[in-house]
Amino acid sequence: MNLLFFQNIISPHQMPYIQHLPKMEGVEQVVVIVPEVNLEERDSLGWNTEKWLQTEGVQFLVAPTEEEVERVFNGNGNGNVNQNENQNQNGNGNVNGNGNVTWCLFSGINAFPEVAKWFRMSLKYNVRRGVITEPPYVYDHPLWQHAIRFALKDWRYVKYIDKIFVMGEDYLNYYRFWSKRWEVIPFMYCTEGNVLCKQSEQARANGNGNGNVNETLTLRKATGRRTKFGNDTALRNVACGYYENQNQKENGNGNENQRERVRVVYVGSLSHRKNVGCLLKAAMLLSKEEQEQLEIGIVGDGDEREVLERLADGLVTPVQFYGTQPMGMIPDIMEQYDVLVLPSLHDGWGAVVNEALMLGLYVICSDHCGAKMLLKEQSNGLVFESNDSLDLSNKLGECLTKTEIIKKGLQERISWSREHITGKAVADYFLSNIQCN
Repeated sequence: MNLLFFQNIISPHQMPYIQHLPKMEGVEQVVVIVPEVNLEERDSLGWNTEKWLQTEGVQFLVAPTEEEVERVFNGNGNGNVNQNENQNQNGNGNVNGNGNVTWCLFSGINAFPEVAKWFRMSLKYNVRRGVITEPPYVYDHPLWQHAIRFALKDWRYVKYIDKIFVMGEDYLNYYRFWSKRWEVIPFMYCTEGNVLCKQSEQARANGNGNGNVNETLTLRKATGRRTKFGNDTALRNVACGYYENQNQKENGNGNENQRERVRVVYVGSLSHRKNVGCLLKAAMLLSKEEQEQLEIGIVGDGDEREVLERLADGLVTPVQFYGTQPMGMIPDIMEQYDVLVLPSLHDGWGAVVNEALMLGLYVICSDHCGAKMLLKEQSNGLVFESNDSLDLSNKLGECLTKTEIIKKGLQERISWSREHITGKAVADYFLSNIQCN
C-alpha cells in the first residue's frame, strides 16, 4: 500500500501517527506533499516542524511543481505510484504490479489552494482518495452557510472520495447526509511526548531547562496587586512548583492548605473564540471558601488579556498569567497542575486535551470541542455546555469535592493515553480503517 498525504503544511498533529505508518505491515511507502514546511506564526512560537523532515521511512515533497506532483502520481518521482490509463469509478484504487493500492489523503477538498489543486490533478489517476478534515468552522458562519458552500464547491467531488476522516464525532451525520458512497470515520489529532521546540533544545544544550523566555510572568492577586518576577527565576520557580510557596508565605497560610488546592490551567491563545473569560466567571460563581481551594494558571497571550486580567482582579482565587511560553516549556508548566480547562466556543479538535491527558491531567472542556470524545471515560474528565459559566462552575465545584480521586487518577490517565491516543495507537486506528473496504 502506498500512502500519499497532501497537506497545507507538515502537520505537527498528524505527523505523530504518520511517522509510524512506514513500519506497519502492508505499507510500502509514505509520502507527504506540502507547499511549505510550516506557517510563519507557528515558527515564531518555536514549532520545530523541520525536524519531522528527518522522519525515517517518510518521504517529503516541499513546494513541488506540477510536473513533480505528476511524477509522484506516475510513479517516476518519490515512490512507485503507477498510473492507470482509465479513471477508476468503482473504488478499487490504483494497483501496481505488486498489488499495492495507492491512497491519496487530502487535507480538505477546497480548504487550501494547493491541496485543492492536487486533489483535482489526482482525478486523472486510478487511485483511492480520502479526506482528512476538521468539522465546519461554525464559530463565524452557521452550519447552513457551510452547507450552501459545500453544495456549490465540494459536492461535485464526493463521488471521487472513498473515505472522509472527520475530527470528533459531532458532524458525522452532516457528512453522511451528502453521500452514501463515502465512508465517514471519526478521527483525531494526536501529539507525542517529544516536543519539537527549538528553544527547549537550545536550552537543554546550554544546560538548563528554561528555554529562550522573553515573557515576564504576572501574578494577579485578589487584592488587585500585580507581582512581577524576573524571567529566568520565575520560570524555574514555576516549573519546580515554588510559586505557590511564595504566595502562601505572603498570605501567611503555610503549605498545608496549599496541598489541598486544585490547580487548574488553561493553555492557548487569549482570543474571543477560546472564551477564557468563561473560566474566570465560573470561578467567581464559587463560594469564597471554594475559591480559596482553587488556583488558576493561564498560559498564552492575545487580544483578551487585559479583559481577563481585570476579571482576575475580582477573584479570591490566585490567577497566574504566564504569557506566551516556548513550546518545550509548556509540558513542564502543565505538569504542575491537576486539571486542564478548555472553554472554547469552537475548537475543531483541541490537541491540548491530548497533551493534558498524556501528562495525567484531568480535563474539563466545552461541548463545542472535538476532543470531548476523549472524555467518555469519567476518570478522564468532564464536558460542560459551551459558554455556560454556571455549568462550568458546577464542574469546578465537582472537582473540588473529589480532589484526592483526581490526583490519584494521574497514572490511570497516562496509561489510558498510551493505549488510545499516542501516535502509534492512532496509526493503528487509521490503517485499520484504510484497509477496511
